Amino acid sequence: SGGSSLYCAKAFDQNHGQLMPSPVYASKQIKSALRCVTDTQCLAANPQYPYMLADLHNLYPAMTRVELVRRNAQFGELDDSVPSKFADIGCDLKTSFQLVEPRDEAKCNIARAIFYMHVEYGLPIVGQVQMYKKWHQMDPPDAEEKARNDKIASLQGTRNRFIDNP
Repeated sequence: SGGSSLYCAKAFDQNHGQLMPSPVYASKQIKSALRCVTDTQCLAANPQYPYMLADLHNLYPAMTRVELVRRNAQFGELDDSVPSKFADIGCDLKTSFQLVEPRDEAKCNIARAIFYMHVEYGLPIVGQVQMYKKWHQMDPPDAEEKARNDKIASLQGTRNRFIDNP
């Protein structure tokens, strides 16, 4: 019924065609962690592979234009001299070569999704653990994030413990 995109906080309704599902813990990173190249190899390496890819706690709506840039980059912190690549659309997302720094309000959601994937599936934390801990603590789960956790629990039967008990 609508919502807002993770990286740019752009409101959308159910008929919005400029969005796509954006995995916080990228499929490329999952394949690397499982040491596989193809989906068949990954499934053989770990039967939970399809659940990792489809886990709603790891998927957020993102503007297609932003996701195409963010897709193969790691999260990190860039200095203030780096301008937002998407300022023309009012999106505070800084990018540098293979590094992305999202807006502050998205950092906590990203950290909690990364921690969830680490605990739920045993995937390594890609990036700086201390940075993700800082991001997690800088903004406690809000009503929208808790409602999303409830909805996902009703759909797939799992909860993100980092939202329930920060």
